[in-house]
Amino acid sequence: MDRETEIAEEFRGNAATYFAERIEYSSAHALCLFWQENDIRPENEVKELRTLFETELNYTTSEFRIPIDGTQLRRLILELSLLIENHCSHPNALAIVYYAGHCDADKGEARWSAYVKLNL
Repeated sequence: MDRETEIAEEFRGNAATYFAERIEYSSAHALCLFWQENDIRPENEVKELRTLFETELNYTTSEFRIPIDGTQLRRLILELSLLIENHCSHPNALAIVYYAGHCDADKGEARWSAYVKLNL
């Protein structure tokens, strides 16, 4: 078993126990974000994570494929706004945003990207 599978299994076991004992949220929704085109191919990872959230934790989930056509910021803001509007109307609602992609620092700010940037 590789280390990634071990971590996922450990999380699954711990999360099932933790959330079975603690019911604090009126609802829970996970939004999984990844780039429409990318170099890491996270589709299987996101599918497995959504299955975990839905079957083990009884959360609702959705996914958003971030476009790379220059509209990504506007579309991402819209998607996050819809998450808040549709799933966070109750004060005890839990919203999880999972991002599967690259990130690096640009002048002290996080910058997401679909492809790894090589500084050669």
